[in-house]
Amino acid sequence: MAQQVERIKLISGHSEFGYGELPEPFPPDDSAPVPQLIKYGMDAVPDLVPYLADKSFTQAYRFHSNGSTQRARVNEYIVLVINRITEHNFYLPPEQSAAARSAGAFVDPALPKDIEELQGQINAWWSKNRTRTLLDRKLDDVNDPIHDNRFSAYEWLGRTKAEAGRLPLERRIDSLLTGEVNTLKQSEMAACAESLAKVGSVQSADKVRKVCDHLSYWVYMSFRPVGEGRAGRGSMQILELFKAYHALSSLGFKDEALSRLNELEVKYYVEMDPSTQQEFLRNLENARNW
Repeated sequence: MAQQVERIKLISGHSEFGYGELPEPFPPDDSAPVPQLIKYGMDAVPDLVPYLADKSFTQAYRFHSNGSTQRARVNEYIVLVINRITEHNFYLPPEQSAAARSAGAFVDPALPKDIEELQGQINAWWSKNRTRTLLDRKLDDVNDPIHDNRFSAYEWLGRTKAEAGRLPLERRIDSLLTGEVNTLKQSEMAACAESLAKVGSVQSADKVRKVCDHLSYWVYMSFRPVGEGRAGRGSMQILELFKAYHALSSLGFKDEALSRLNELEVKYYVEMDPSTQQEFLRNLENARNW
């Protein structure tokens, strides 16, 4: 293992897509250090944890579309290996400039404050989960503090049509519909509805309808007459609206879904800006072929 970690320092290349993602120049024969370390499997996680403190530079660079670059470090690849083994995302402590800290820049409280806290998180997770099935771990992840893990769980439960995931997904929708409204919660409830449709139980229809009702209400709030006051809208609002109604259609209620979408068009189309109108009509046309 130590030899493979040492080889990480020789990884070269740069981000392929310009989003600052970690370069992954892994050869097809899996002989590179990262695939070799992943092959050690779950039992190796405690032995990998100490290497999270290794901030040595590699020869690889994160490339951002604005032209800036960051040299990748060994511990970035170590956490990648751990994430691939566990199928659960852990994150290195966020690095902030002094200016950002003094300005009070937001830091997700679910993220570790330092390497020691991250190591503790991973060791605790491993002690609890090392012998559990992936299904059981994904069921837990439905309510994970990190939203990436929640979205991954929703997708996995839907893709595998896991009947055991139905009730946790339904309960998650109930939780998301409680309290403050924000675009993240709306994205999550649409994702849960989509996964429930893939699981395929008509018993989930009422929960999916609740998601449709909620998202439809916020279309009303966003596009009602200006004189009544309007709420802000997220860039994914229309996509998530149709995702929820597609879930309802997939559960056997296509006529109902189309009727409600047509009603939204009649009421709010003229209040939408031209680009939103085009997006709505494009999705509505696709919906007729569900």
